[in-house]
Amino acid sequence: MDTDACQPGIICGTPFNEQRLQVKFDDTLAGANVFGKLDVANDTALGDTLHEVRELYVDNNWPSASIRAGRQIITWGVGDLLFINDVFPKSFNALFSGQPIEYLKRGSDAIKLDIYPRWGNVELVVAQFRADITPDPRRFIIEGVPATTPRTDDVPTDGEAAIKLSRMIGNWDAAAYAYRGYFRAPAFTANGGALAGRHPRLNTVGASLVGPGLGGVISAEIGYYDSVEDRTGTDAATDNNQTKALIGYTRAIAEDTTLGAQFFVEYLHDYGAYRQSLPTGATPRDRSEETATVRFTQRYLRQTLTFNVFGFWGVSDRDSYVIPSLRYAFTDKLIGEIGANIFSGRASGTFGSLDRNDNVYAFFRYSF
Repeated sequence: MDTDACQPGIICGTPFNEQRLQVKFDDTLAGANVFGKLDVANDTALGDTLHEVRELYVDNNWPSASIRAGRQIITWGVGDLLFINDVFPKSFNALFSGQPIEYLKRGSDAIKLDIYPRWGNVELVVAQFRADITPDPRRFIIEGVPATTPRTDDVPTDGEAAIKLSRMIGNWDAAAYAYRGYFRAPAFTANGGALAGRHPRLNTVGASLVGPGLGGVISAEIGYYDSVEDRTGTDAATDNNQTKALIGYTRAIAEDTTLGAQFFVEYLHDYGAYRQSLPTGATPRDRSEETATVRFTQRYLRQTLTFNVFGFWGVSDRDSYVIPSLRYAFTDKLIGEIGANIFSGRASGTFGSLDRNDNVYAFFRYSF
């Protein structure tokens, strides 16, 4: 982190310093499976103790259906760190700070029903809304927003619903999705000297396809975001309707070595109305924003040592975000990882706005 640019209210030296204990259990009770992950963390950076129920659910299975009730991780879509139809809650604090990748996804308090008709699979989800965790202003320097700016977030208290239909078409896995709920990230408006956040209503529909091709795996995904509260594009604080799409390709290029690439497009509808709604002096986003990604993974020493680098390149925003890492499995129970989060580019870009937050991270994890 650029400590020279540190502002009052930001922990710039060591913004993340945790000692975390996770208790995991998996058992059968009265014919149903019970699973849980409970975390307790000593947050040295903030001088706080955190408690979190990451997952806690009950499963019941039948030949033609299954049901899961409780806090659970739900992952849809085919993107690699690019999310279109995976509209479920995430923590970008975790991603940008180098926490284990499992902490990117947050649990949904949901009932999920899986049905297995002859033609494929149906997943129905009814959940209580949970918001994304966006970069914490106490830990990240965010361009144009002082850390001491008061913020509120009016999180919806009602529910959301989603459905996924999937089936195999030859060797290809095809899926269709729909969601009715809210934007996960808050839309902020100035309220005096403070920022007031709210979560506008959102409907989405989409589809994905993944299967073998060109000696590797080809993936494609598309989604339409219906911004219910700003369908005309006249509210600068609320996202317009958008179409998002990606195509990806991954293959093994040598023994224990894989290379993957993706190209992602986000198209903003009613662009003219959006530009007219911006306050004077505001920098408009592009009508079409493109992002490319590359992932390179190589394993050594009988796959106990893994080198990985994932890079985002904001083609239209002219910014980038690179995550190199090196992980070693000392034993079956002990692993360690070192890595970095490197941001660069113009301040108006998604990653360029975090340009002063480059960091190096390390963690050790012991399971017993």
